[in-house]
Amino acid sequence: MPKHLNFKPLFNLFIFISFFFGIICGKYFGYFWLFFIFFIISLFLAFLFYKVRRFLLSDIFILFLFFSLGANWYLSNSLFFIDKFLNKRLNLVLKVTSYPKNYPYKNTFLAQIKSIESFKTNLKINVIDYTKKLNYLNSYRVETKIIKPKTSSHYLIFLSKDAKVSQLNLSLGDKISLNINNHL
Repeated sequence: MPKHLNFKPLFNLFIFISFFFGIICGKYFGYFWLFFIFFIISLFLAFLFYKVRRFLLSDIFILFLFFSLGANWYLSNSLFFIDKFLNKRLNLVLKVTSYPKNYPYKNTFLAQIKSIESFKTNLKINVIDYTKKLNYLNSYRVETKIIKPKTSSHYLIFLSKDAKVSQLNLSLGDKISLNINNHL
């Protein structure tokens, strides 16, 4: 029985697995800046431990580095993912994330798109709602177009008065948040 296990031949496999789990984590947790900071810290610590000849710790932080790299790779690609769907009639699932500002004929607010045509995403978007049916922290399925004005870098959704809007069930966390907001 060998005294030391030799993982050097498998290190490339571990890097691939770490990158793969980073992609999965980036898909479900959309915090680009958190993963970016984790990437910078992992890079610094991997370099530091390499310089002081602590190769095992250096290798561990290289795995963390590729994990955060995979998460950021997925998140940066998902930012351009929405451009494929511009100006097309789509089925969206969105969650209202800010209080609607009331105007005489419309409401405006920020929403988080949960899915576009069954593709999961986690993007924030401005909504101009002429139906005035959408409420804070509720999730809805809507059929509409995503628009990107030429003078702005933000995406917009216009919901006309005759837009198909159906409310989805609230998650347990959203119910608790909504109850707390209502009691304040």
